[in-house]
Amino acid sequence: MLNYCCHNPDMYEAFFNYLQGFNYLPLTADEVELIRKALTPYKIRRKQYLLQPGFHCKFYAFIVKGAMRQYFLDQKGGLHMVCLGIENRWIGDRESYVLYRPSNYYIEAVEDTEMLLIRRSDLPDLMKVPACAQMLRELDSRDIIACQRRLNAAISVTALERYKDFIACHPELIERFPQRDIASYLGINKDSLSRIKRQLYKYKPPPLSKELGNGCTPAFLAAHLTIDHVPAPTITNNSGNLPG
Repeated sequence: MLNYCCHNPDMYEAFFNYLQGFNYLPLTADEVELIRKALTPYKIRRKQYLLQPGFHCKFYAFIVKGAMRQYFLDQKGGLHMVCLGIENRWIGDRESYVLYRPSNYYIEAVEDTEMLLIRRSDLPDLMKVPACAQMLRELDSRDIIACQRRLNAAISVTALERYKDFIACHPELIERFPQRDIASYLGINKDSLSRIKRQLYKYKPPPLSKELGNGCTPAFLAAHLTIDHVPAPTITNNSGNLPG
């Protein structure tokens, strides 16, 4: 069950601290109030869904505490990991969120998770805050870079090099997600990943590039677009019900 949190101040404080990484100027009282109105705090339990295929992605989620995974199933039931999200990352189906199309993805909590949700209709108000506008621009740039790197890796980089790059850029994910999820994210099977890890037990990753930052963070687009609000259908099958 997805539980509404009555404006937990700690959850907002986590977002304000995150926002400082994009703009050194302090927020005004009006800006703080606008952000609080735009972001809705929620909690979701482990193994419950924020989104399932066939439903519209009404919210993008900023993870305050916990871990989530985004994936789809192919026609044979094979699971393909798209995103692994932990604290200070965004997760959602951008295509469904922006264009209001039915999603093809599952977004599932790997741990009990606290998050702040932003509705599509509240994005224009959030963009009025300069720090938020700067954050969205930078996240979009990082996302484009990350998508390009992942595409290049899938085409031309060995499984060994993909895993080395993963632990260099995202060492914090290694202990938070099971090996099968990491293997799926890298496009390799679990047995192959086990062999690779045995080869690299002494490998020390290089420092994370400050320019790239969080490489696989999803960002959301097109705050200038408007899409009429349509209440989402009730999500079933072990998921919580998002409010309309």
